[in-house]
Amino acid sequence: SDRAHALAAETRALATPRRLAVAQAGVDRALAELDLARGRADDALERLLPLFRTRDQRVRNEPYALFTTPVYVEAAVRAGQRNGALEQLAAFEQWAEEGALGWARPIAARCRALLAVDGDEAEKWFSQALAYHESYPHAFERARTALLFGEMLRRGRRKREARRHLRGALETFQGLGARAWAERAAAE
Repeated sequence: SDRAHALAAETRALATPRRLAVAQAGVDRALAELDLARGRADDALERLLPLFRTRDQRVRNEPYALFTTPVYVEAAVRAGQRNGALEQLAAFEQWAEEGALGWARPIAARCRALLAVDGDEAEKWFSQALAYHESYPHAFERARTALLFGEMLRRGRRKREARRHLRGALETFQGLGARAWAERAAAE
């Protein structure tokens, strides 16, 4: 954490005077992900709000903003502030579709699960996301999906099903050296 914050400060110090918006957005995204891993959704959302609450649609539709959408959606849902998340997800999905970005399919489905109106719809989207992960493998993102699905199942008192997803997420995070995410999975 200290190292991440030191690197973020160094990057910001180099990027700000040069007006390197993508690098600055990357710092905000990385720190927001760290906040999410530590269960601090409000902090994550606060980092990302300037990017997503701007009225300038050109900024919100820039690739760096669109790439950050999944982190924003998770932070917004977990912080109980869904306003704008569905609209931004639609922009992300359109960008992914137009660019034929296959890696984005499972992540978009995961976001749909997070924004679902009920548990049945969420389960459908989480299952779809996991199926997409088979075609577009990315261990870290699959583990994120499994963690969120496991959390939802555990809250629904479906402990046996939850345990399978949570254990898989934990093992992946540990294997990747993603300590903060592994700690969150272990806590679940």
